[in-house]
Amino acid sequence: MTDPKPQSVTTVTSPTPSLPEFGERRREPRFPCDAIPARVRTDLGLLPAHVMDIARSGVRLEVATSLLLSSEVTLFFNDIVAAGEIRYCRRNPTGSFDVGIQLQDLITDPGQTSATG
Repeated sequence: MTDPKPQSVTTVTSPTPSLPEFGERRREPRFPCDAIPARVRTDLGLLPAHVMDIARSGVRLEVATSLLLSSEVTLFFNDIVAAGEIRYCRRNPTGSFDVGIQLQDLITDPGQTSATG
């Protein structure tokens, strides 16, 4: 009996890695962002955030504190104001939190909604 020959393994990486314990469930492509500065209005007030990636129906933010699932939020970045619902919030390897927001409404003129009110 001979030992089987070791087989070579080809590793394919995705442009946007997904966490193996959650799997990839998106129906549309997402586009990585270079940590665009943003603010998010929640029940806790107006918090600093960074947009990490964006898709047609959602945004992934990085924030310093955990946010409540299913909360309604308003997101402000660049010339965009977006309303949405928090779908997930989990600690990331840097100690901050990745927050997934499902977008419900989009306003491109920030003069229509105040980020301070």
